[in-house]
Amino acid sequence: GSQLIIGSGLGTQARECEKLGLKHKSIEICPIITQLFKRFNPTFDIVNEDGFKFLKETDDEWDNIIIDAFNKEANKCVDIFTSKEFFDIVRDRCNILSYNLFDQSQEGITKFIELVKSNLPVERYIIKSQDVGTNTINFILKKD
Repeated sequence: GSQLIIGSGLGTQARECEKLGLKHKSIEICPIITQLFKRFNPTFDIVNEDGFKFLKETDDEWDNIIIDAFNKEANKCVDIFTSKEFFDIVRDRCNILSYNLFDQSQEGITKFIELVKSNLPVERYIIKSQDVGTNTINFILKKD
């Protein structure tokens, strides 16, 4: 299926999509990171833009929207990607909403799951610990 990756960094998520044969588009707000991404992944589709703005300005749909944008100083996801406005935008635009969370405690993960579940029709979720100190949470959304 199709994947939208917001907060692409140097392309870790995009390379995983490639390995699995999944179509993907990456959005990265930092122009320097975007240049490095293109240098190391010249054939991948990346747009240098604010991910939230991108979502607001397109009607495209994806199988999975992956949020890999976190505020390292606050040790949490960038706030806009947990806002009511964000949830309203993505509600009918994806089947799965995935978050990479940077080094969250069990209490932090539980609170994060409850936040998403209180804003979206979550059928179930899957947590996967990554080797690099992050946790990925995939929220599978209920469809009418």
